[in-house]
This record gives sequence, structure tokens and C-alpha cells, in this order.
Amino acid sequence: RLMGHALRPSRGWIVVGVLTALGWTAAKGSIPLLAQRAIDGGIDPYDPDALLRWTLLIAAVTAVIAVFTAFRRYAAFAISLRA
Repeated sequence: RLMGHALRPSRGWIVVGVLTALGWTAAKGSIPLLAQRAIDGGIDPYDPDALLRWTLLIAAVTAVIAVFTAFRRYAAFAISLRA
């Protein structure tokens, strides 16, 4: 009960932090899979743009990881400042 009472004012930020951590983990885990598919299917002599598409997709997922990292840190600081 005491823990729940202490965390109640920061509940919203805790939810944001946990959700962004889950999104960060999913995006971070997808990079090796995308790299594998890019290696397997990105080098195609009949489709010269395939490698570029895979590269742009990996770069986009990396940008998503950066955004999730920023939200995670912001949520952590917001929680710590309320304590």
C-alpha cells in the first residue's frame, strides 16, 4: 500500500516509461533481423534498389529507437524529479 501511495503521483510517467521501454526493446531487437533480411534479399542483380530500400528501413528503425530512448530518459527524469 505504501509503495502504491508513493507511486500514484507519477503513475502516468511510469506508464509512459514502461511503454517506451517495450517499444525500444522491440525496435532494438528488429535491427539484426532486418540486417539479416537485407543481406539475404538486398543483394539482387535484378533489383538494384533493394539494398537502398533495406538501408532506408534500417535507418528509419534507428530513428525510432532514438525517439524511444529520448522518451524513456525524459520519463525517468520526470519520475525522479517528483520523488
